[in-house]
This record gives sequence, structure tokens and C-alpha cells, in this order.
Amino acid sequence: MRDCIKKVFLSETDPMRRNLERIVELRDESVHLVISKVPPTVLALFQSCVLNYHRCLVNWFEISLSERVSIGMMTIVYDFSPEQFDLQNPVLRRHLGKEIVEYLVKFQTDIQQEYEALNKPVEYSIDINYKLALVQKPGEADIVLAKGEPGLAVNFIEIPKDPSKTHPFRQSEVVESINKALAEKTTNAYTIQCVKKVYNVEKRPEFYYKATIKNSTGQYSPAFISWMLREYEKDNNFFIKVRESVKRKNG
Repeated sequence: MRDCIKKVFLSETDPMRRNLERIVELRDESVHLVISKVPPTVLALFQSCVLNYHRCLVNWFEISLSERVSIGMMTIVYDFSPEQFDLQNPVLRRHLGKEIVEYLVKFQTDIQQEYEALNKPVEYSIDINYKLALVQKPGEADIVLAKGEPGLAVNFIEIPKDPSKTHPFRQSEVVESINKALAEKTTNAYTIQCVKKVYNVEKRPEFYYKATIKNSTGQYSPAFISWMLREYEKDNNFFIKVRESVKRKNG
């Protein structure tokens, strides 16, 4: 594979060549490590590789994949919260193991640095996102919503979700994630309890979940951690103010 890449892409800095070489590197490492999950940065590398394959088929052989398969089949779609695949996520780190996490952290850093050095070419790395927005011209939309018959009732179907995936963090892991993200011991269990009281977190299902089974403990979502980090970024005294607020209320 490496010999073929060098013969086809002569320049050592060709984004397509570097993209393939990076993926080959990951493939070779997977012989020694069982890498069951990869962060979005690596998935963006895979996405460019798929589109590069399509581009080369057109340029070299005048064959277009779009004439044979749906364009949607050429996009890597993943249904998960990015925070769950963050290598700083203690749940993910526990699942992957120390050796794999250390390798992926370095691999991800190298990808990002090279991406910057190559002036961010889409042939090297690309992330495709789908977003919903209200637009005046339907032709500009990725998805079109049609209006039903007047007076027709609308039904909502609720799909059960697995709390171990939507709210995977225990309180101790929330504390660990915050302190790692801020590179200092900013929070502890008491601080999280204060945040819960001040912001009524237990009433916010996007942040908190507790099973009805007796003696169940509370579980927290990645969104809860991200929200606290954003609040801290806006005000570095966020956690201090929360603790002071609870102290005042308790007299």
C-alpha cells in the first residue's frame, strides 16, 4: 500500500497521499491494539478518504460513484454526542484502556497539527454536518418539511433512550472531567451538589437522570459537563459564586 501511494501521489505533502498514509498507519496499529472506538477527528479523516476515492475515480477513469449509489452513502453518519467520544471522557478512557487512549491522543494531535500545516485541505480531513434551519427557498434546504392537511392531528412518538449512553457519568466522573478540562482542581462533589441546587439540575432531564429503582444514584449527561465548562469560561468565578450562593441560603 505504501509503495503504491508513493508512485501515484509523488509529492510528500499531497493531502490525498497524507490522508491515505495516516489511515494506513492507523490500520497497522490496529493489528496490535483493538481500537473499538475512534474520536470524531479520526472519522473526519475517513470521510475525506471516501470522497477522495470518488474524486479519483472520476478524474482517472471517468466513473462517478454518484451514478451508482446515493450521495448519502458516501457520507459517514454517526449518531452520538461528540462529548461521548472525547478522549478526556473518563467513561470512554475506561472502556478503551490506557494504551489505546494514549495512542489515540497522540494520533489525534498529529492529525490536527498536520491539517493546520497543510492549510486545512478538505482532501486531508473533512467533517460533514447536517443542520436544521428555516429557509425561504426550499431548494437551499437539505431536508424539506411539508405541511399536512388542515385539522389533521399531529402525533409524537417517543423513542426510549439508554441512560447509560445519554447520561453516562457518575458524580465523581463529572468532577474528574471538569478538573481535567480545566487542568486544575476546581470542583469537588460538594461543588456539583451546589450547582444542582442553584440551577435546579434535577429538574433538567437534558442534564440529569435518576432511575426509579430503589437506591439508584443520579447520572449526568455530557451536556451537563459542557454547560458548566461554558459557564466557567464566561466567568472564572462560576463555581465560587455557586458555593457562596448556597452558603448564603443556608444562613
